[in-house]
Formats: sequence, C-alpha cells, structure tokens
Amino acid sequence: MGGVELPALSRALIKKETFSDILPVDLELMQVKGLFHVHVRIARKGVILRIPRESSLGLSPEENLAYQRISFQRAAVGGHTPVLRGTISPQDGIPMGALIVTEVIGRTPPLPSGLPAIA
Repeated sequence: MGGVELPALSRALIKKETFSDILPVDLELMQVKGLFHVHVRIARKGVILRIPRESSLGLSPEENLAYQRISFQRAAVGGHTPVLRGTISPQDGIPMGALIVTEVIGRTPPLPSGLPAIA
C-alpha cells in the first residue's frame, strides 16, 4: 500500500479525539486509481484518508503534506472539494503522512461525456 501500514494509521488516528474509537478493522483500503495517492475509508465516520505515495513536486514528506493541506484549505472556499478535517504527520508506517477529508459519495464520471459536469 505504498509503504503505509493500516495498524500505523489506526494508532495515529486514535490519538485524535474524533477518531479515538477507530480500530484497524475500521480502515478499508479503497481501489487505487491514481499514481500519487492511496485512499482509505474510515468506517462510520464519513471521511477518508488521502495518503500521498510520493510528492509530484519532489518535496519532503513534511513540505508535501503542508502543500496539500494548504491546497485543500484554499480550494474549500469554492465549496466544491472535500473538506479537510485534519492531517496525520509523517511517521513510522505512514512515511508521507495523510490528509483526513470528507468522503464524497457518488461514482466516477464517465469520460469524455462527463467532462461538462466536472467543469
């Protein structure tokens, strides 16, 4: 899973008040669709972990996580992106850290017919 371990994610999450009841069994690896992130659903919480596999800009793990955090915060103003709920710092088992974002329920738009809806 790109160097990320589910038990490490569980240990990091339980340190956060909102996720103190999370067990490894509550973490569901989602289908990998891209090159730069792995996504893990957190059962019953309505959020997912967006876990960088590497930095597309060649940034250190800390710089990359800060860059993505700021990007989500800036994009949130438009109201069309998942909401950033928190971050997990890079650590053993989570080498690039993770972002905690709201889960978007739906399906992937068909391409190319879905491009107008995406725009």
